[in-house]
Amino acid sequence: MDFAQMQETWQAMAADRRALWWQAAAGFALLLLAPLLLELLYFRRQAKAGSWLKLRLLSLLMAPLCAALVWLPARAVSGPVALGVFYLLLLTVAPWLWFGSHAWLGRRLRPPMSWLESLLMSLLGLALLLGLPLMAAQMAEMEIAKEARRLSASPRQAPDESPLPHRVLPPKLYRMPGVGLVWTQSLIAPEGLRLLSVDQRVAGPWTPSAGVSHPQFCTRGGDLHLMWSLQEPSPQLRLHWRDAYGQQHKAAHFPAAAATAEGSQAEEFRIDFRPRGLDPSAAIPRSRVHLGIGRGEGQEPYLKPLSQSDYEDPQDSDCILPGYQRPQIGHEGDILQVRLMFQAPSGTPSPRAEFRR
Repeated sequence: MDFAQMQETWQAMAADRRALWWQAAAGFALLLLAPLLLELLYFRRQAKAGSWLKLRLLSLLMAPLCAALVWLPARAVSGPVALGVFYLLLLTVAPWLWFGSHAWLGRRLRPPMSWLESLLMSLLGLALLLGLPLMAAQMAEMEIAKEARRLSASPRQAPDESPLPHRVLPPKLYRMPGVGLVWTQSLIAPEGLRLLSVDQRVAGPWTPSAGVSHPQFCTRGGDLHLMWSLQEPSPQLRLHWRDAYGQQHKAAHFPAAAATAEGSQAEEFRIDFRPRGLDPSAAIPRSRVHLGIGRGEGQEPYLKPLSQSDYEDPQDSDCILPGYQRPQIGHEGDILQVRLMFQAPSGTPSPRAEFRR
């Protein structure tokens, strides 16, 4: 999770949950301070309290310096080389700088620290100033991700979000062969709005949808179209847009609250076929669609997934909307079949709906 999402999760926590975090932070601070106090008492008996303080100030300076020396060069490269650079610096330059600086300064203090005292102080400082904070940061990130998953069960608007400017149409319930009940919903953008990006909440945190498959929604211009089955978790989306005045905004949309119709009110989902064209009852995300393309009389159509961008089929939308027309591509035949893929709980076959011409 990035810092902005951590901050958003923190702000959404109830007061009693925040109190538990403050208690954990206080306990961690005591865990850091107790060994340092014991160390100070020991060196006071040796009449080296001043030398101890100077060496500990060096530790505070060297901890971020060594961390930056390892982290920044690894971030500057990509791929497997980054991991190699990280471990090379972690096992060579960083230990030399950390332990060498403590040994060098310890012998020049008055009164001086012995080689063994400098080594023990550097080892304890390594654990207290680098090891424990890194471990605590990892544990905190894991726990705040759990908090985000818990909060996603009862979604709410973030304090810094704007009102959603779209005209939110009521959800519609359809019945699909092989899938069962399926919800659809459309959000129609006002004139002048430019939709910049859409995030989807996945297992708690918000995840950008750019460059990844997102079968539960699609866009056309500033409009947003959703489709999800009752076997799938209801989508939780956050829209980023720029209004007609150039101002950027964001707002979340949680369609589950409005999707309350019963199965008896569902309509049959239809796809009407035209020569190389389709007219579905509602917008379908391309990520769900496999087209059965004709190959000639007596031959089974071959299935072509539309989840990936198709340079032969440029569209102004990642939706299959009523009026969809596939361009003439070589000797490619007409669309004879449409298969829609849906997700299912882990361990069960993925449901699919098939429509034939």
